[in-house]
Amino acid sequence: MLTWESRPLKTGNDQKYVPGYTNADVTGGAFDRYLTQYAEALVTNGQPVVIRLDHEMNGSWYNWADGTVQQNAPGSFVAMWQHVHDVFDRAGANDYVIWNWSPTRIDALGNPKYQTLDYLKAYYPGDDYVDWVGMSGYYRKAAEAPTFDTTFAKTIEQLRQIAPEKRILLSEIGATETGATVTDGQKARWITSLFDALADPANADVIGFAYFSETATTIVDGARTTNDWRLNSRADSMAAFAAGIARNDIDYDLQEVKK
Repeated sequence: MLTWESRPLKTGNDQKYVPGYTNADVTGGAFDRYLTQYAEALVTNGQPVVIRLDHEMNGSWYNWADGTVQQNAPGSFVAMWQHVHDVFDRAGANDYVIWNWSPTRIDALGNPKYQTLDYLKAYYPGDDYVDWVGMSGYYRKAAEAPTFDTTFAKTIEQLRQIAPEKRILLSEIGATETGATVTDGQKARWITSLFDALADPANADVIGFAYFSETATTIVDGARTTNDWRLNSRADSMAAFAAGIARNDIDYDLQEVKK
């Protein structure tokens, strides 16, 4: 799975506007040559790849979100996504690409209007342009219950309403070791809850996850925060993950990957 961002590699994570990299720049063809070369290379390679294009678009921290600060008009994200998809289609690359549309956890967004179904739906490019839906979801606050439902349920509910026929990939997830002051096993309990939920037949449409096993420092609204998301940040967290990944009652069904 490739997380592909429409911005220069060294862009700061607090830079919401990047000149020359607006959604309109992409839609207008400024990067078509690059996109075509990339698509043709994927065809030559002949191997499947999941492309998670411009994730967390429903947040306000990336330059591809629709917003005044980003200089992106309403609806420009959808137009940009569709344009990139169409360039790949003309090159024959979509026979190999699984397009993963991956917003961020809705209930972690401060403004209530950003948590509504209509708000998230306005970012959806359409069933013809998306193969899997997904989300980013992190456990970072000790005051929250360390459970799957607390972290994922509200967002998954909206994903199922927006794209009921699509499979769901938990595209970027993690539990912190420092930001949530996890000192009594909350992280291990969160990991156990994750695997319990994946084994639940009610979540059969959730086909897998990508865990962000890193220590990362980010800037959000001017505040610098470091979180330890690593699976092995504590022995009990690592043990919970090892036990979960070894379970034989979870079906990560990827046989029909484009369905």
